[in-house]
Amino acid sequence: MRLTLSVCFLAVSLLAPPVAQAAESVKLAVMYFENAGNPELEMLRVGLAQMLISDLSAEKRFEVVERTRINELLAELDLQKTAAVDQDTAVNLGRIIGARYMILGSYFEVMGQLRVDARVVDVETSRVVSVGARQAATDLWALHDLMVAAIADAVADAE
Repeated sequence: MRLTLSVCFLAVSLLAPPVAQAAESVKLAVMYFENAGNPELEMLRVGLAQMLISDLSAEKRFEVVERTRINELLAELDLQKTAAVDQDTAVNLGRIIGARYMILGSYFEVMGQLRVDARVVDVETSRVVSVGARQAATDLWALHDLMVAAIADAVADAE
């Protein structure tokens, strides 16, 4: 009986299709966004980044670098005092922390509309894909959802 079960198990394991390896998650790092306008919206500088970190890390296909680690490296590189991080700095920082993509961006308000632009920087190639969305300033949640989807799509397309 044992031999029969062993033979059946061997036959099933040989004939079964190979189990697909789980796709490796893509490592992202989200920088604080730059306020390009209304000083009353300064809280979004950190707030937008934090919301993106939360929602992008909820997707199994992404691994988001802990913001504390990014802050430590920025402090070491004496870049924390700089409001904006340029593309070259983002690429270098991404390499140091092991991120495949760096997300940086800016936002501004015009005539009751809030515009958010993000740059998805491929750390390996320095290629940049820009995404953006605009929504009534009173509908930050819808704008945020649009940005999460746009960033996720940009990363998927780049892969």
